[in-house]
Amino acid sequence: LMTGFRPSDGVFVLPWMVFQALHVSWRERLAGVLVAIAIVAAWWVPTVERYGGSLLLPLSSSQRQVHGLAQGILTGHFGVHALVNAVHAVAGIIMTLGLLTPAVCLGAAAWTRNAIARSMMIFLAPGLAFFLLYYFSDGPYLAYLAAAGMVLAGVYLQNRPPATQRTIYAVAICASLLFMVSARPAHGKPSTLRAVVDAYFVRYSVPSLKQQRDPRLAKLLDACHDATVAGVCK
Repeated sequence: LMTGFRPSDGVFVLPWMVFQALHVSWRERLAGVLVAIAIVAAWWVPTVERYGGSLLLPLSSSQRQVHGLAQGILTGHFGVHALVNAVHAVAGIIMTLGLLTPAVCLGAAAWTRNAIARSMMIFLAPGLAFFLLYYFSDGPYLAYLAAAGMVLAGVYLQNRPPATQRTIYAVAICASLLFMVSARPAHGKPSTLRAVVDAYFVRYSVPSLKQQRDPRLAKLLDACHDATVAGVCK
């Protein structure tokens, strides 16, 4: 569950896997490595075959693609571009965790004294740092953190009465379902509200934000001379 919706996202969990491996026998470590190799190969090998390249093709291809789109601080994009990238990541996290977000944060704060919280933070930290500081594209990429987030919420709520725990989770689940069914991205005339709503929905990456036909946003991103804006600043 924690590896998200495709094997490549499992790269984010490698530090966690190494950390967990320190607490098991070499026999279990070897078994885990063999299973991981088989699962990754089931995706990796067909991809290599499809594009007719070397075994390193998926890695090099993804690296070039991401570096061409990345807008975070680690790429040297200080200021507005890096801020927009970080806002997308934070907004996506809030949308993913919903009303449980405070409980998740409080559970994470217990990492120094709780082994489970520490394990989940080691799991989450590399991926979150990548999203905030380098590049964040679409909301589905946050699927991998949902399971760890639920565990962290449980760390915080474990000392609450069972009835309170059930009530909090039930309300959070119902609110999340209602939001996902009823909420929609903003459409129509460009406006500040539309830009904010679309950012919350993680609907646009920084490059495609320039295509909203909003002169103010294009100027803010210093994109008036970009071909994709097509003279919207005039």
